[in-house]
Amino acid sequence: MFIKAFQPGYESVAFLYIEGALARLQDPRIVIQSESVCYLHKQLTKFFVKHGATLEFQFEQKALVGLVCTSNLLESKNSIFKMFARIAQSFQRSETCDCFWNGVALMEDFDVKQRGLHQGTSAMERAEINLDDLGAHSFFEAVGLAN
Repeated sequence: MFIKAFQPGYESVAFLYIEGALARLQDPRIVIQSESVCYLHKQLTKFFVKHGATLEFQFEQKALVGLVCTSNLLESKNSIFKMFARIAQSFQRSETCDCFWNGVALMEDFDVKQRGLHQGTSAMERAEINLDDLGAHSFFEAVGLAN
């Protein structure tokens, strides 16, 4: 949604897309509220509060008269969006996101804890899962990456 807001032809509704994207980014039903997501939301909100008036003027001028306005300050902020855009593209389909988190859960199940109450054991061991029946003795074997 952020990227679409900056696409040609969306100047008159750009801030609707920006506000919508910020709201979705903060909605736990849509995005897992990890520390990095919360930090991203905070930084993007700070950016749009600081530069919103300038952006609004530029969008308005582009929509009304086709004037192309840029500033080095705003252009340098594009680097904020580049990494976010790459990450977001990999999660465009919900099944991709589901597969990713299923992989993380599987990796955690095989992870042998180094500290704490369960030190030296994995969740698979504690659940008494027969790894021979499972067909994999490690995370890499389970996902087909064993040598």
